[in-house]
This record gives sequence, structure tokens and C-alpha cells, in this order.
Amino acid sequence: MFLSVFTLRVELSFRSGMVCSVSITLNQRVVALLNAGCRKVLPR
Repeated sequence: MFLSVFTLRVELSFRSGMVCSVSITLNQRVVALLNAGCRKVLPR
């Protein structure tokens, strides 16, 4: 019983970590796209 609960927690933490890393990479891409768009609209 304890072992199954432990493996379930490890799996959940691993999945949440993957989701967080994917969301971070997506946020970085969105920020880069927004910065590129702002540079095109507002040339310095």
C-alpha cells in the first residue's frame, strides 16, 4: 500500500514537473514573439 502511494506521488510530481517545464518553454516562445512584434511595430 505504501509503495503504491509512493510511486503514485512520484508519477504525479514527475508529470507536474513536465507540465511546468513545457509551460515555461511556451511562455519563453510567446515572450520572444511579442518582443519581435514590438520591435517591428516600434523600430528603435
